[in-house]
Amino acid sequence: MPVSSGWEAGIFLVFFRFFLRGMKESLLLTRGLPPAPSSGGAFRQEDCPAAERHGFGYEASPPSRCQPILYSMSHKRHPIRGRLNSWFLAAADEPMHREYGRRKLGIFGDLPPVIVELGPGSGANFRYYPRGTRVVAVEPNPMMLKRMYAQAHKYGVEIDLRHAGAEGMEVESDSADLVVSTLVLCTVHDPEQVVSEVQRVLKPGGRFAFLEHVAAAPGSRLRKVQDAIHRPWRWLGEGCHLSRDTASTIENAGFGQLHLESFDGPRRTPFQPHISGVAIR
Repeated sequence: MPVSSGWEAGIFLVFFRFFLRGMKESLLLTRGLPPAPSSGGAFRQEDCPAAERHGFGYEASPPSRCQPILYSMSHKRHPIRGRLNSWFLAAADEPMHREYGRRKLGIFGDLPPVIVELGPGSGANFRYYPRGTRVVAVEPNPMMLKRMYAQAHKYGVEIDLRHAGAEGMEVESDSADLVVSTLVLCTVHDPEQVVSEVQRVLKPGGRFAFLEHVAAAPGSRLRKVQDAIHRPWRWLGEGCHLSRDTASTIENAGFGQLHLESFDGPRRTPFQPHISGVAIR
């Protein structure tokens, strides 16, 4: 059997095990969501109690049928990948905190009262934000929302949900003091466009705090593994690319200042090395 086929089979088996363990829990978490309208658009506002007509300014509570943004997504909902990734991120919350927590606190620095976060997912970063922080959450995956709102309630942050993808985030220009992206740029369709959007929404002097995994060195054993498992990993990880040169994307974006550091990240995993840092508009 070719090496690539063996790696692909192995990765599928590992993730299938995770999927079976997490499916029951994830189905329970997402069972309360209403079916998507046949048109793919929003529910009618007149069908909702007045108290739930919040526009994008939702409080930190689970989403209801009166929050139309759940189904107006730039990415189509997938019955397997969405639930798998929602469960996997929640299960990995504590290990990820141990691995990245101190580094995240270092790049986040002094936190403003409003933070724009790209792909907050299950809310892994909310533990680092002061209570009362308003998080403008750019999250297109509806399967993440119940976990995200639960974490928001736990850590006392307010969610201002934006449903569009990061390539066209629904955030005003020159409005953000801080944009956060942790393990997100590997999954977006167009990382250069996303970084351009970050620059658009940042105020002059605003900060972009990032932590991302990137490609291993060309020709290295790890890079060969990344290339071999690229297809199944990308499918199961909802677009996650193991071999993106995200450092160059950020370096070439034209920020006024850039502080970038490389580090190894979790051992015995294909998603390394990593970069972290702060870019200032």
